[in-house]
Parts: sequence; structure tokens; C-alpha cells
Amino acid sequence: MIYFWKIVMDNGKEYVVKSSTSSTKKFAEMIFSDPNGITITCLPLKDGGDVMIVCRHVSSIEYNMPL
Repeated sequence: MIYFWKIVMDNGKEYVVKSSTSSTKKFAEMIFSDPNGITITCLPLKDGGDVMIVCRHVSSIEYNMPL
């Protein structure tokens, strides 16, 4: 099953991404996997394409948001 997550960056830019992960804890661990450095995660966008997310610039993550 595919789940949609909205990632809001510190500059206000929003990305709706797809993931097979339904657990908020596991998704957050994927985004922030390196506690002492910079985690860069590549995720597929809901409408096609991919986005590279740099953990230091993530402001919030929203799950089950209205589409």
C-alpha cells in the first residue's frame, strides 16, 4: 500500500511524497537517520518525479493530510 506524506521545508516549500511506510516513527527515522550529520533522502513525488530531502531543512512532516 502507498501512503502520502507532506514534507514542509524551512523555506515554506511543500512536497507530497509517496512511501510504503505507514509508521510515523519509521518515516521520521528514514528522514533523520544520521543524528550526527546530514541525511539526504530521495523520495518519489506524488505526481511523478523525485525529490532529494536534506534533513537539516525539514520543518515538519504531515501524515494522512487531505489531498
